[in-house]
Amino acid sequence: MSTDIVERLRWDTRYTNGHVPVTLADAADEIERLRAMVGELADDMASEIEGHYEGLKDHPSMKRRYDRDMEIVRRARALLGANASEAINRQSK
Repeated sequence: MSTDIVERLRWDTRYTNGHVPVTLADAADEIERLRAMVGELADDMASEIEGHYEGLKDHPSMKRRYDRDMEIVRRARALLGANASEAINRQSK
């Protein structure tokens, strides 16, 4: 992990709910917590979108809207990579 990222987390508390990570381990824990949260939000959003478009995706214009709405979910999951579900499982324990 870049020390530049740690320094930004350490000094810019806008992104850490007032918690200032003091050590590299604290910063890593904070990043892991945020990764888990993003994964959980992406899963919730995907479920919501799937429910909204259920039975409607066969129509071309609705398929385009579905794809557009799911783009943020795909981006979040790509950002998290393959370890997103592992992070969520660790956070929930």
